[in-house]
Amino acid sequence: MEEIGSSIASQIVEEPVALIGRQLNHLIFYNCNIESLKDVLKKLDDKKNDVQRSVDAAKWNGATIKDQVQSWLEEVREIFREAKELENKVNGQRRCLYGLCPSLKSRYSLSRKAKKIAERVLDLKLDEELSNC
Repeated sequence: MEEIGSSIASQIVEEPVALIGRQLNHLIFYNCNIESLKDVLKKLDDKKNDVQRSVDAAKWNGATIKDQVQSWLEEVREIFREAKELENKVNGQRRCLYGLCPSLKSRYSLSRKAKKIAERVLDLKLDEELSNC
């Protein structure tokens, strides 16, 4: 009986601690999340440019462009739009007394958004071959 009680008590304590830890990670790794987003956006931009050149060449030759490629390019444009909005908010936050008074709420929110956008970029399968436009 004592084992069951301690098992339940440990679960009651562990769950909130794990949840709080995940939330604090957004604050602690704010700069890391922003830099990680910049890195994956650079790779995405390179891939987008390669695909766009292939699409332009295919159009020039009179070939039709696959719907998959067109929807991929649209998704990339949307990601870059969201990333630009996020960058504007990050830069706006840095202006507050030269970054000396960061708002924890906005840092949490921006870090979380940066991580979500980076995950979306990785979900786009950058390594997947999108040639054969």
